[in-house]
Amino acid sequence: MFSRADVARLMWESGRMDTLKHSVKSVSAIFDTILEICMAGNKVGISGFGVFEMTETKEKHFKNNYFTKGDCYIPKKRRFKFRQSDKLVKKINKPEE
Repeated sequence: MFSRADVARLMWESGRMDTLKHSVKSVSAIFDTILEICMAGNKVGISGFGVFEMTETKEKHFKNNYFTKGDCYIPKKRRFKFRQSDKLVKKINKPEE
């Protein structure tokens, strides 16, 4: 698994960024901005890549928990969701030549 620092280092090594420090700041700024926009309740769509969004699960009540023989409550939660675009799916599933 790659961390933010690993992604920044790869961008710098490939020549896409002038300095490693600038690369780290750019990668962090992109991820932080996507998260802030999603936390505000909006979607972030990147053409050819996918859509990032924040969703909420419903709270759940179970009348009989098998192990404790009592009621069970699961509170609602927020989830970060990513839907990949069709272009990305086609690129991933493209047969190798």
